[in-house]
Amino acid sequence: MTGPLELLLVVGIGGFPGTDHEVVSPDRVHAVIWEEPRADDPEFTHHLLMHDKRTGRNILLMPFFRNVYVEWAPAGRYVAVTCRCGSDFSDVSVFDAQHPGSGIVVTKELQRRVGRIPVLDNHHAYVEALGWLGDTALRIRVWGYGERNPKGFEWQYIFELSGGARRVSAQNQLPSEE
Repeated sequence: MTGPLELLLVVGIGGFPGTDHEVVSPDRVHAVIWEEPRADDPEFTHHLLMHDKRTGRNILLMPFFRNVYVEWAPAGRYVAVTCRCGSDFSDVSVFDAQHPGSGIVVTKELQRRVGRIPVLDNHHAYVEALGWLGDTALRIRVWGYGERNPKGFEWQYIFELSGGARRVSAQNQLPSEE
């Protein structure tokens, strides 16, 4: 084999809503808990909580309305949450289990680091976490279609929690359209 080998680490993954109500961190110290909507909630709002298994304390991570996908970093300190927020968009947030009160909104932070990402102007633009590359770097997929890219697009980035980010691939036509 030639060229660099990239290994996406897949540990501690799950999605909500679903049959399970928690995704435990690889170190078994924390868990992301899914709280179902209350019966009297007209907006049918789900909630994600960070549960500290040592203290029993829960901290709200985020509300959501459709579904989310959760991926823990291998050491269990960070968790990426892909929120499929609407039929035409998704986004990723990263939370630190040691300080879960505020997360990093990846789309906003990625554009701050690399500049404006024009494909996000499309009517259908999805940002998803593909997996962790170690404990502090995340592979991100930006894909979709719309007025600007009617045949679709797929761009991928490496998003580093230390402050770096770089595009690693760009395809301006989805494979199914070729």
